[in-house]
Amino acid sequence: MISRRAVLGGVVGAGAAFHLWPNSAAAVAGAPPVTIPQVREWVAGSGVYQYGAGTRLVADSAELSATTSTVAEDLLALTGRRPLVVQAGAPASGDVFLTLVNDAALGDEGYRLIVGDAVRIEARTARGCFYGTRTLLQMLRKATTIPGGTIRDWPSYPERGLLIANELRTLPERWWQERIREMAYLKLNLLYFYVGYPLASIADMQKVAAYAAHYHVTVVPQLNMPGHMANITGHPQLPGRPQSLDLRGPQGIDFARRKLAELLPAFTTPSWHLGADEYMHRGDYADYPELLTRAHELFGDNATERDLVYDFVNNANAVVRAHDKWARIWNDDLFPNAVVRIDQSVTIEHWENFGVPAADLLAQGYKLQNCHRHQLYYNVGGDLALDPEEIYRDFRVGAFNGSKVDDNHAGLLGAKLHVWIDDITPVPDAEIAAHIFAPMRSIAQRTWDTVRPVKTYAEFAPRITQLGHAPGNEGWLSETAGLSGRAFVKGAEQHVLVAAGAAGGVLHWSYSDATGVVSDRWGGPVLQGQPIGFQHGEEHHAFGRAADGSLAHWQWTPGDANAPHFDNWLAGPGSLTSAPAALAYFDQQHVFYRNAAGGLTHRTYDRSSGEIHVEDWGGALEGNPVAYVWNDEQHVFGRGPDGSLRHWWYTPRQTTTPQRDTWTGPNTIASTPTGFAYADQQHVYYRTPANRLAHTYWDQSTNTITTEDWAGELIGDPVGYVWRDEQHVFARTPANALAHWYYTPTQTTTPARDLWTPPNTVTTDPTGYATPHQQHTFYRTPTATLGHRYWNARTNQLVTDDWPGTLPS
Repeated sequence: MISRRAVLGGVVGAGAAFHLWPNSAAAVAGAPPVTIPQVREWVAGSGVYQYGAGTRLVADSAELSATTSTVAEDLLALTGRRPLVVQAGAPASGDVFLTLVNDAALGDEGYRLIVGDAVRIEARTARGCFYGTRTLLQMLRKATTIPGGTIRDWPSYPERGLLIANELRTLPERWWQERIREMAYLKLNLLYFYVGYPLASIADMQKVAAYAAHYHVTVVPQLNMPGHMANITGHPQLPGRPQSLDLRGPQGIDFARRKLAELLPAFTTPSWHLGADEYMHRGDYADYPELLTRAHELFGDNATERDLVYDFVNNANAVVRAHDKWARIWNDDLFPNAVVRIDQSVTIEHWENFGVPAADLLAQGYKLQNCHRHQLYYNVGGDLALDPEEIYRDFRVGAFNGSKVDDNHAGLLGAKLHVWIDDITPVPDAEIAAHIFAPMRSIAQRTWDTVRPVKTYAEFAPRITQLGHAPGNEGWLSETAGLSGRAFVKGAEQHVLVAAGAAGGVLHWSYSDATGVVSDRWGGPVLQGQPIGFQHGEEHHAFGRAADGSLAHWQWTPGDANAPHFDNWLAGPGSLTSAPAALAYFDQQHVFYRNAAGGLTHRTYDRSSGEIHVEDWGGALEGNPVAYVWNDEQHVFGRGPDGSLRHWWYTPRQTTTPQRDTWTGPNTIASTPTGFAYADQQHVYYRTPANRLAHTYWDQSTNTITTEDWAGELIGDPVGYVWRDEQHVFARTPANALAHWYYTPTQTTTPARDLWTPPNTVTTDPTGYATPHQQHTFYRTPTATLGHRYWNARTNQLVTDDWPGTLPS
């Protein structure tokens, strides 16, 4: 297989939520725990702590109730066990105990963590207690048995953050939530975002802010003024410069006051970013002589046009202060010899070596955050990328772009990473998350403590792999790639599709907590084989192979009284000789199927143009294909005529035509494959000619393809999916029971198997999906009902929950 795109930003997808058992190997007694950021002080103690089924999460104050609720969910995601949350004055053996203490030495974010027969976390604030739980989660990542000892830990700098410039892209809510969980896991405390733009509404960003509060992440909203305003509507602008607010008169400041009065009350955050950078970027003040005239009128003959910008900042700052918040600006428009002095209550975020050096601004009494352009900027798809090794090795909070000060200078606030997203670069959301994964670890370490725990990044990188993602996070995102199947999830809704037999069309079941199980039939032609469906935004789509070989397509949109709508995507009779595979990705929907010549055909519907495009991907396959997205790549697998596993893929930014290769030798696959992408791996499962389950996967880090025998017996076609970091596969056995294979990297060295139903209970191939705390599978029972089994991780139980209705034979 050819080499793929290089990993961006170092270690990517280093593991998601890890499930642990009590007999996991304990950490080495006496050694300090391995954490990111590394704890400052560790004193080894005696005994061990065991996290187990009886563990409770105990707090002695109602002030900690919101924190304990969040921590309980994290412990469930990490260990598979949700502790009982109680309020009490003391812990029992095996408990995790949070308590507020009056220890000024710990500061607002420090904590003391004592490991004995219980874990005791002490702090002056709820945030400090929460950070103690982040350390505990990282310790539990390795083992549920922790050696005794005491940790004291606190940060060097009060600001440790991440900026996401979302002005030009609407990022999925789940994407934001995963970044927030990652930040909290690393004790990063400031999340910057843009708000008040067409693609960044107040309502959407309020949801992000509310979720961040659960994880003790403080948000810093930004509406950039008086420059960078091209995407803000209704503002007075300089002629020919929609990006620049008109400061030739009072109208510009009046607009800013109204806009801030609208936005500031929408967020309870203590800070607000005004921007105030690049007002005349790629322009010339001389083209607008009225600006200099206005400056002279207001501030005298020694004033320049820049003094109007400084006056704007002071006026905007007055509005911010009136709402009990503190303003921030960028540094690049700050030049010497200004007549108007910016108020010292304004925090300066220093990114570029323009104007007044950082050292001089500090000497003037300003508070500064280091936003070094060449070390801390990621221009998505552009010329600046984050290098986790450089950040770990070279970055210092006191080393600014153009000047240096002592790292302990009282005016230093900290630092953050910056992710700048434009409106034309087709870099997927998941790839952005992958790029910042390792750099977030490096900046977390360098802003929490000025001392590196190990000398080189080569020594630090294994810690990144060992500690992995935050609990609850996964190595892939589904929001922009509608994950398809005969059963699929849309938010809190669960959907199942079954061919309606001689009646024609599709039987559709849906479930939500609000509606319960609801079923209907989407009319249409008789299908050969089973349909496949996905969600795309608010829409539901289903595809199938009609009896005449045409493509059947249903589209259902909430609120549309005439839904579902039916068409054939211009694929008429005789087009399909297999059931289709399908997926959604950004503004496109993709369908793949075996054509009359035995090769693979690809059809694409583009929402922006309303056009359907058809491509011949060539090759040869038998049976049905399976398809998924990995980063921005489309991958399709099928069984070759010789019984080999065939693979087609398309990478928009690398290739102009699809490529093909073969993953296994002849006579190795006897079923339609199932597969998925997870982190930096791609996984495919299938039935062998000996009716055993085989697993073939490609690993990006080694660029190797590996095949494993997962054994067991099955008939028909398997179905597989990821739940947290676990791989789950289901199939029907020769005895017509529902068989289950699963693999958890930190639990087992070989896949495990069990049966979810007894013999003679399953009459079709199963389908299924995962939800945050459940694993679901569906099948036809001998009585023609829709059988439904799911594993509930909250209660650690397998649940039988058949859905009403009758399935054709």
